[in-house]
Amino acid sequence: MDGFPFDPEPLRAALVRALELKGWDEEATAVRVGKLEIDPEGHDNWNGGIDFYGLRVEIPLESFVKLEDRLEELEERILRIAKTFWRAVPSEDITKVTVSPVAPTAAGSTFLQPPASLPSYWAAGKFRLFLSHCATHKSRVAKLQETLEPMGISSFVAHIDIEPTKEWEAEILRGLQTMEALVAVLTTDFPSSRWCDQEVGVALGTGRLVIPIRVDIDPYGFLGRYQALSARTGALDGIATAIVRILIKHDSTAVSMQNALVRALADSRSFAESKTIVALLETTRRLSEENVRILAQALKENGQVDGAWGVPERVRGLINLSKVRGRRRTVE
Repeated sequence: MDGFPFDPEPLRAALVRALELKGWDEEATAVRVGKLEIDPEGHDNWNGGIDFYGLRVEIPLESFVKLEDRLEELEERILRIAKTFWRAVPSEDITKVTVSPVAPTAAGSTFLQPPASLPSYWAAGKFRLFLSHCATHKSRVAKLQETLEPMGISSFVAHIDIEPTKEWEAEILRGLQTMEALVAVLTTDFPSSRWCDQEVGVALGTGRLVIPIRVDIDPYGFLGRYQALSARTGALDGIATAIVRILIKHDSTAVSMQNALVRALADSRSFAESKTIVALLETTRRLSEENVRILAQALKENGQVDGAWGVPERVRGLINLSKVRGRRRTVE
């Protein structure tokens, strides 16, 4: 690996793949999406001399908070794999791995700094999805917003969610600063909008996932790299489940989306909602201990979960599978 160990990028792909082969998905995700830095840790003159290094992995704050309860285990597993690659470098070794949240934006750059508190239009416990669209299509986008809500997504529609007493431009900025992903509704008038391209640019520039929805036009510019969901009929609410499935699978959103789905199931208001949500949860990664606890409690306290035909058995299956995978990790 050219440049290694001074340049961490040649290490990233190999480290991610090795962690995945071990079944350590959360560790692999942290290395895949994190900012990697290699720092000198010291030198030992014994036996011809050896240099020691440390690997820093900086991940988004929200991801860090969700992994904090098992941080030492996560760091130890990454270190264990990293050591196998350092063995190939004479007189070099790695002694520690440190996983930390991404440092705050420099004080002089305020545009991308998140506000001290979340805007009121983001519902607590739900995934925060910004819906970028032209005002002429707000009624169709509102239907998509309504369809996404039972699946654990709080979506921001600028022309609907901004309170009349608040400055709309400032509220849009707050939404862009605090969103977790963005959907771009590509209608004919999207490229000519004064705001839509800027909203997409903020998402791409800050590393957020962007999901293009092809209504009238294909993705263009930097969006051309992304595969679009098709809504040629114009019925946006029909692609809500497809959007959730993308969020479930993408490394940058998988953990947050799973957490939101678990809470959505716990709060389910109908048998139909429970069946939809449990089907989506069955496509996610291993449940965290906290999510297992929430699901077990939902079976006891929510009749729309416990009483839905087939749902209790599927929920118990998810819980048992997560416990089995957890035991396997402990053995490894």
